[in-house]
Amino acid sequence: MKKNTLQSKYFYLNSNKWSIIIFLVFALMSGNLFCQQKSKKKFKTTTSTKSIKKIKKTSDYDIYPFDLNRKQLPLDYKGVNPVLLYNQIYYRSNLHKSDYETSSQYNERISLERGKPLLGKIYTDSILAFVSKYIGQEYNADNQILNVNIVLNMYTDYSRAKPFDFNRRCVMLDEIKEESTYSGSNAFGFNVIVDKNESKEYDLLLKNWKNFNVKMGKLEIDASIQLTTEIDVSHAKQIIESNSLGCLFIGKISEPYTCEGYSQIKPTIDFPKEFITYNKYINLDVIEIWLFNKKTGEIYSKIKPLK
Repeated sequence: MKKNTLQSKYFYLNSNKWSIIIFLVFALMSGNLFCQQKSKKKFKTTTSTKSIKKIKKTSDYDIYPFDLNRKQLPLDYKGVNPVLLYNQIYYRSNLHKSDYETSSQYNERISLERGKPLLGKIYTDSILAFVSKYIGQEYNADNQILNVNIVLNMYTDYSRAKPFDFNRRCVMLDEIKEESTYSGSNAFGFNVIVDKNESKEYDLLLKNWKNFNVKMGKLEIDASIQLTTEIDVSHAKQIIESNSLGCLFIGKISEPYTCEGYSQIKPTIDFPKEFITYNKYINLDVIEIWLFNKKTGEIYSKIKPLK
């Protein structure tokens, strides 16, 4: 009814040159909006333009089992390289029998491979330390307590009927991003340049996360590990301003040592951005969580499971 009223108004003013121009502009805008409302269709890629990769260095990581009795950590301590560890475990878990290999030969090869270290002197039963990528912190000056918040993400895999598992929680360790653009079109042939953001996310899947001081949010999706440590005001100010607080998750990897996940946000005409994440999970049975200074190696606290 509104559309008919507007059309009648513009035709009534047909003798006015400016009214005709306004009517044409209005008609064009209406057409664009119609395309936008119907643009929830899948895009098809027609041309690829640029690609940018950001890959972090893989040096200066642990290649020896972690010592729980350490009093000091090295400067700029990084723990185990999650990317190299995951790739090595994945390779070892996907050794297939050759057509020209007997079963006994294959079993012997598998046995020999499993007896080798994963990295340096690190084996599947070694104690390992991983540095969490993100942590939240807030200082209580009255009590001189530094409150630390470690967000626990859900296990996510869009290839499953139920993509979210609220009982399996993880922390992010590292991320490799790739950015590109392509020309996409919807069912009506409307074209737009889409920004594509693709990433491999390496996460630590915590087998016993419920054994720590966990705070659940109002929504089931929200969960975090709450940690505290006593630090004087001047020291706390320096830590927060320099972003030097680190968090170590220490434990042993547990079978199955790795698993995968996947998530995607698809583009539309209104929102021409695509996000794809490939999650690479490492399963860990946590022995302790440490808070430390990433720049100096000073250890502030060692937290054991509550049970």
